[in-house]
Amino acid sequence: MSRHGTGTSLPVVADLHRGVTRFDVPPGGRLRRPAPARDLPLWAAFLALAVWHPLAVADGAAGVTATVAGVSLLAPLLTYPLPARARTGVLALMFFTGFSYSTQALAPYAVAFFFSYVVGMLLVLDLQWFRQRRWRYATAVGAPPSGRDPQHFRDVGDFAKWDDLPHEYEAVEPEPTTMLRAVRALDGAARSYLAIWHGRRILLVGGSAADGLVVMQSDDRARWHVVVDPAGPADGDTGDEVTLVFAGARARYPAGRTTDVAAAERAVRTWVERGERDPSLTWWREDRPQQMGRPVALRKAGA
Repeated sequence: MSRHGTGTSLPVVADLHRGVTRFDVPPGGRLRRPAPARDLPLWAAFLALAVWHPLAVADGAAGVTATVAGVSLLAPLLTYPLPARARTGVLALMFFTGFSYSTQALAPYAVAFFFSYVVGMLLVLDLQWFRQRRWRYATAVGAPPSGRDPQHFRDVGDFAKWDDLPHEYEAVEPEPTTMLRAVRALDGAARSYLAIWHGRRILLVGGSAADGLVVMQSDDRARWHVVVDPAGPADGDTGDEVTLVFAGARARYPAGRTTDVAAAERAVRTWVERGERDPSLTWWREDRPQQMGRPVALRKAGA
């Protein structure tokens, strides 16, 4: 089997189900890509404003404006080779020094500096994201990496991701048996989430098979449907709470909005096979957007 886009063989791990790829979790966690292609017009507008405003205010300022904008754009890129913490400190120092100097020299140049610097920062973050993706792909074993990325509400087809620290997994057109094994393996520690997409729609399972699981589904990532105890209140909030680890984040959840392994398995099987919420379960729809909340790690991963 060949690695996606490289033509070299990937090692196959015996305990991986067919079609599953395993990656190492990047140091410091996954990065959210800050600048997808749809943001390019915004970048262009920033640079246009950076150049146009000083020219409109100060006569004969073309050369100075181009210099300020160019230096401000390139300066953040020079920090790319630095370690993350050092880069953050240098970028902050650059910003305050450059903005202060450009403001004292001539206020319009502060505009040129600020907007060009923002674009330079976005470029650095994008380069970091590409570097992390290359590192992640280099650790892949099993099926070739799919290259699918659900960040920014992309349509990824039938796709799943889950964790087993220090690894994470993905599968295209996941098999029900693989997903059910992932549900049963959830332990609220190394294994604390499963995310399954149908296009842009998603089902999340998190927590511990032994202590309780949260099962959530959304079509738009704004309002979520949550499996609740059918014997309790309609919203599952009985006043009692349980502490669970969901995607690496420890939080308290209403006990009535958690469920057991059997119910979670039904929800997952129906979702994988039919792409819908299981009608035999009781689902509560949030009264307001993001009422349940999602762990930061999942938001970064596009869930």
